[in-house]
Amino acid sequence: MWAKVQTDVWPNAQMKIAECEHGHPVPDESCSCGVYAWYDVDILHRQGFNPHDHTTIAGVVAGAGGVIRGFNGYWVAEKVIPLAFFDDGHPSPLREVMPRSGVYLATKEEASEVWGVPIIKYEDYADFCDERGLWRCDEKGEFL
Repeated sequence: MWAKVQTDVWPNAQMKIAECEHGHPVPDESCSCGVYAWYDVDILHRQGFNPHDHTTIAGVVAGAGGVIRGFNGYWVAEKVIPLAFFDDGHPSPLREVMPRSGVYLATKEEASEVWGVPIIKYEDYADFCDERGLWRCDEKGEFL
């Protein structure tokens, strides 16, 4: 699994631990290293980072280790793990990454099975978080 703005692979069903090529602890306010996430699904949509086709799988993640609250509704963490994937309405066809490569994009259903997490609808995000005691914040970082 990949993060949209990262080029390294997330190990299947394991916590993603971010590293920085500069060798300092992650995250660091003077660097762009770390794993980024939005405080709330509405902010994800307003900022335009929601999936626009089947090649991206968005979801809910939990952060751990070093965490920095960003501005404009995001946070950056040293460690993250998916808790759910979103049913974004885009189909999940089996498609080779490159013709005749034998390498396929994962479907949401396959990712959900590998990670052992549910697929939820965007409108169920708040209830999902509330049921699990997860924090949600507005764009200013104020708890909802």
